[in-house]
Amino acid sequence: MPAGPPVDPRGPRLAAWITTVVLAVGLVTQWWPLLAVQTVIFAIGAFAGL
Repeated sequence: MPAGPPVDPRGPRLAAWITTVVLAVGLVTQWWPLLAVQTVIFAIGAFAGL
């Protein structure tokens, strides 16, 4: 049984770029709520998957 449709490689790449920018902005500006939100998004992605 197939695992489902293949993942378009552009999606994860875009997500990685967005994550990089968000984390860089959060660290440079020391805006901790932004980093907290990104942590929650990481957790959701880790437990829920794609």
